Amino acid sequence: VPGACIGLCLMKHGDASRMSKVVEELVVAESLFEFAHVARLSVKLRRGSRYIIVPSTDRAGMEGSYALECFSDETVLLEKIPDVRQKKLVGEWRGATAGGSHLHSTWSDNPQFYLFLPPPVSAKPKVRILLKLLHGWDGKRKRDPLNTMIGVYLLQCPKGVQLDPNDETISVARAVRQPLNDSDYRSRLVEATFLPNSEAVITIDTLAPSKNPYLIVPATFGREKTGSFSLEVTSNVEIFLLEGISAFSASLHMQ
Repeated sequence: VPGACIGLCLMKHGDASRMSKVVEELVVAESLFEFAHVARLSVKLRRGSRYIIVPSTDRAGMEGSYALECFSDETVLLEKIPDVRQKKLVGEWRGATAGGSHLHSTWSDNPQFYLFLPPPVSAKPKVRILLKLLHGWDGKRKRDPLNTMIGVYLLQCPKGVQLDPNDETISVARAVRQPLNDSDYRSRLVEATFLPNSEAVITIDTLAPSKNPYLIVPATFGREKTGSFSLEVTSNVEIFLLEGISAFSASLHMQ
């Protein structure tokens, strides 16, 4: 990588999944960051254990290719951990948007989020959707544990909707909320079971990459249960996540 110092970090990590940050307690060894063509580590490791090797430059944004080699007097397996993409938005059930579960006629009023998995992709998409309650819910859940249960629905977006994720005006001009009915629920892809927890999770590996978005609908079990939440989507392929807005708001932004 021209103009960069390079180095290596070796960490213990049992499940061989990508780590979001360096945890000092897990670091086994680190090389010095040097302005050189090669960075080296020499370390004795425990047989049968899993480790993560992180090659990096000393500064963010330094791009370039590299080769990673491992030499040992015993058999080792070296595999690349799949890249992870993550998008997170904060939303709120309030007023008319606290529509409750699909058992209510107001289900369509809940916040809606467009999820894009645009083609082409480098791997079979694996997607995890996490709905999480934010501050202010403890008292509400104690008073009404049934109706404050949370769940999340993943739907095929109604036909005719095709959004360009590279369009800078998409969030205000095109990401319009969809009217939903019983048939949309019956044709749902998956839903997280409503439970009296502060989180609801969907994991799915059957989504096909498409220029058409999928639709995520977070909901409380009962109507008129207001409060804030976060929606986090993690995937091994490129994703885009946008909140749908009302058609009236979209028309105002387009004027």
